[in-house]
Amino acid sequence: MFHDFGWMILLGTWMPFTIWNIALGMSILLDKTDTPVFPRWSGYMSIFAGVSYMLGSGDWFFFEGAMGWNGILALYWVFIIFGFWVLYFSWASYKNIQRGYVHTQDVLAK
Repeated sequence: MFHDFGWMILLGTWMPFTIWNIALGMSILLDKTDTPVFPRWSGYMSIFAGVSYMLGSGDWFFFEGAMGWNGILALYWVFIIFGFWVLYFSWASYKNIQRGYVHTQDVLAK
C-alpha cells in the first residue's frame, strides 16, 4: 500500500509542473522584443511538455498497464519529457548568459 502511495505522490504531482511549463511557454510566445530570450519553438515545446505531464495522473486510476504507476506512459514518457525539458532549458539559459542576453527592464540602474 505504501509503495503504491509513494508512486502516486511522485507521479500525481503533475499539476504544478504543468502550470509552470504552460506559463513559461506562454511567456516565451508573448515575448515581442527584438532579441527574445528563447526561440519561439521552445515555447511550443514547453506547452507540449506541460500537457504531456497529465499522463502522470493515470496512476491514480490504473494500477497496471501503460497508465499504471510503472507504465510506459505514466512513468517513462513523463520522466523522459521532463528530463529533456530540463536539459534543454538549462542549456539554453547557459547560452543566453554567455551571450549576455538580458532584457533592459530586468536590469535596474541604481
